[in-house]
Amino acid sequence: MYVYKLMRTFKTFLLLSVFFLLVEGIKAQQFPQSSHYLFHQLWINPAYAGSSNALQLDLSARGQWLQLEGAPVTQMLSLQMPVPVFSAGLGINLVNDQLGAERNTGIRFSFSKRLIQKNIELSVGLAAGIVQKYLDGSKLITPSGDYLDGINHNDPILSDNGVSSFSPDAALGLYLKTKKIVGGLAFQNILARPFVFSDASNDLTIEMQSHLLSYGSYVFDINRSFSLRPHLLVKTNLRAMQAEAGLMAIYQNRWIASLGFRGYNKSTADSFIGILAYRPARNWTVVYSYDHTISSLGRNDIGSHEISVSYRWDQIIKTKNSKTTYNPRFL
Repeated sequence: MYVYKLMRTFKTFLLLSVFFLLVEGIKAQQFPQSSHYLFHQLWINPAYAGSSNALQLDLSARGQWLQLEGAPVTQMLSLQMPVPVFSAGLGINLVNDQLGAERNTGIRFSFSKRLIQKNIELSVGLAAGIVQKYLDGSKLITPSGDYLDGINHNDPILSDNGVSSFSPDAALGLYLKTKKIVGGLAFQNILARPFVFSDASNDLTIEMQSHLLSYGSYVFDINRSFSLRPHLLVKTNLRAMQAEAGLMAIYQNRWIASLGFRGYNKSTADSFIGILAYRPARNWTVVYSYDHTISSLGRNDIGSHEISVSYRWDQIIKTKNSKTTYNPRFL
């Protein structure tokens, strides 16, 4: 009965996410972008920690809007493991995100607590860490600056050199898995503490915003070898909104292909997303994606490329049954 009520609450959150799409929003990159979120859910949801029932390592590199000067370049690493004796999971995320003159480097530790009843798994999670923001003043230009002999912004706020600042980071998450359904809610950067740079003549402050992410997918078994999996992701900072939806095809639990679209109306239409994944062995997964930009940026770039690799050590972590069950439905 308790789990049933929680599932109803989860469905309500998903309906609210769809409702958000009806509200007009501006287009903006609100969170480090990744087209592989279903393959590496710990990156966006701390409640996923340990849900793979194995010690799992994920690596990813993404180049966004290539050939556009200062475009985002992101590298991510995560490691997670279950702690069966406590019905819990642990995880760690490392991220390096470069965007123009700005670089964000962070580390975050995740803890999840799992509630399991029959074929339903529900987890809540908490993450905490720290982020360093580095601002390279040598890459900035101001209208009143003098750049003939060196760098002089003529601005008391901006430094002519590199400056950095640190800010705490925290997140909350909810994760649900059944035989057919996978979904989650995550509240990122819940502290929203600003970055304060004190190296200039006057302090420079960059405000941060919290973000809400919700996602879900459902598996349709066509036959014993082939299945389809529609999926949806919604992201918002309660001011701007973005969403992406797609359809994934899985063949023999080894070959995976997906076609998707990022955007929900004319002003937010961003790109078509193509994903190919292959499992050369039971413990390996290799994923590649290409985002074909259709927004105004498409005139200046050749799209976005992303590649990621996952490896699982199934026998290192002993579950309650002393055997790890691998279910590739949930990637």
